[in-house]
This record gives sequence, C-alpha cells and structure tokens, in this order.
Amino acid sequence: MRHIKLLFIVILFSICRNDVYAQDSMSQKTYQPFSIYFNNPISMTNKIRVKFEARIDQHSAFLVGMSNYYGIWRGYNTSIEFKHYSDKKNDNYEKIRYLKGGWGVSLADEFSSNPNVTRGTYMYMGGGFGQHYTLGKKKSFFIEFTEGAKFTKARSGDIDVEPSTGLSGLFYILGPGAIFDFNINMGWHFGSSIL
Repeated sequence: MRHIKLLFIVILFSICRNDVYAQDSMSQKTYQPFSIYFNNPISMTNKIRVKFEARIDQHSAFLVGMSNYYGIWRGYNTSIEFKHYSDKKNDNYEKIRYLKGGWGVSLADEFSSNPNVTRGTYMYMGGGFGQHYTLGKKKSFFIEFTEGAKFTKARSGDIDVEPSTGLSGLFYILGPGAIFDFNINMGWHFGSSIL
C-alpha cells in the first residue's frame, strides 16, 4: 500500500509540474508530456503492470512503474526508468533506448499453506531499445515494443526455488527476474501537446 501511495504522489507531482517541459527549437514535431502504460493483455495472465511517464523534453522521459505478479511468482516490484527517444522520422514512430532499475518482493505461491509469507527480496537493473508507435487521429493511443536485458540479484531469502514444484532457475528465465526483458506495452498520451 505504501508503494501505491508513493506512485500516486509522484504522478500528482509530475502533473502539477507541467511548466518544466522544454521546447525543442530545432524541431517542429510535437509530443505529449504525460503517458500511462499498461502491459499487453496476454501478459495479464501472470502480471499487471502500470507505468507513468513524464517527458522532460522531446527526447527524454522518466517513468515510474509498479508490477503485481500472481500465480507461480506471486509478488510485486517497482521500477524507475529513463527513456531516450530518437528524432522522429514521422509523427507515428520513434525509436527508444532505456535504462531501468528497481526492487521487488517475492511471496509464497498461492498453493502454499500461508501464501502471504515473503520468500525474498530482490533488486534489478537493465536496459535495451525499442519502438514506439503512436496511433489514432489525435495520436493519443500507443503501442510500444521493447527488447533488452536485465540483471537481478537476490537481496534476502530464496526467490528462485519454487516450493510447490521444487524447480529452480525459472525465476530468472520466465519470472520477474528474467534476464531477457521483452515487453509489449499499450497506453495513452495525455496533456497538451508541446512543440
């Protein structure tokens, strides 16, 4: 609950600070200063992710996010991300590069006798690249594909071995600590367009 309150405060602060967005005098392309991201519907079978983006200028943005995992890898994690957008070739497509870091909590699986027991905590760092497509007449809806890698380190407890199956290593292949960081996100841009 504390993390949700912190995310709400960051979003509120970012919206109130609309005056900090710079104008890029070299380009006449517009962008919208705020975006909200959701993971794709297929991924919702094992997690829900929400991220909030605040653009600093046409090429740079900061994101704050939270993911809630359920099923085998129950738990949650939070993230902070820096994203760099390339020069727009057109108003509908941008290439991106990103760096991110965060921490998470792994809970016992839902079949455990006490599913709310914390199994361990972890931290992660990563980066990669991707493509950002803006769709629609008002250019409010977008879909984004990112490909990258991340390094996850257990801080406490045993986050890898799954007690109900006895399998180990899957947390770093298919779970929240996956080395390969492939994501499809959708969302909406909002706020007044800025040159």
